[in-house]
Amino acid sequence: MNTRLKELFKQASTTPWHPDDVGSLDAEKFAELIIRECAQQAAQMRHVYPHQAELTATTILSHFGVQP
Repeated sequence: MNTRLKELFKQASTTPWHPDDVGSLDAEKFAELIIRECAQQAAQMRHVYPHQAELTATTILSHFGVQP
């Protein structure tokens, strides 16, 4: 698991976090954090795709039912 995923995993943990303890993971929150991270990455592409970046980010959030 890369560093960013470990940070998201830690944020989604329902108890003091330990890397081997997946039983304390709030799976829905973890999924939401990953979805938000993907949308943020898409939105950061504004300099390359000025008209598409925000639409792509919003579409990702909407597709998974995550509020912006």
